[in-house]
Amino acid sequence: MMKKAKPKENPQVQAKDVTFVYYFANSTDGFIADAQGGVDWLNAYDDADYGFNAFMKSIEGVVMGRKTYEQALGFGPWYYQGIPCVVLSKTRAEGPHVEFWNQPVEGLREYFAAKGARRIWMLGGGEAAAAFVNAGMIDDIEQYVMPIVLGTGIPAYGPLNKNVALKLTATKSYKNGVVMVRYQRADGKAANAERPAAKASSKAKKARAKK
Repeated sequence: MMKKAKPKENPQVQAKDVTFVYYFANSTDGFIADAQGGVDWLNAYDDADYGFNAFMKSIEGVVMGRKTYEQALGFGPWYYQGIPCVVLSKTRAEGPHVEFWNQPVEGLREYFAAKGARRIWMLGGGEAAAAFVNAGMIDDIEQYVMPIVLGTGIPAYGPLNKNVALKLTATKSYKNGVVMVRYQRADGKAANAERPAAKASSKAKKARAKK
């Protein structure tokens, strides 16, 4: 039987205070990893400061998919020491550094609130991101568009069941061609509009690669 994470109560943080940010890098054609799950193509853009250290200082928790977790374990010492980390999985229930979650993602606001964590990095990958978007759980998106076309690979989002309207809040371009775009969910019905049936279709940067 799968284990469900059991947070301790912390009345000082309420569920409404918890926000999730999807922070990631992708190719110009929308992939976060190549077809083999590799992210070595990101190395060509290491020549700029993208503010990652400042971002990490703002983060009080991390949630990721199982494949992203298993990939992160191969990158040396665990990068996310000292903050609560949750792995979404219906097939794995044990592993170092994290707690596993096989329940609807909506419950994670209460989970992290009980841990005293307010700002949470939704690390990825694409299937995990889709689960959060479908549940209306992504509050902010910060993505770095790399000037490269992969042609195929792992997309930044899995299948979605909603059209999600976004509001652009910031942009920044770098000399190496990378462009940062930051969005928040737009207010109003458009942010949660069901996708029309006619349109329905079938250091940590490497840890962002896969689910």
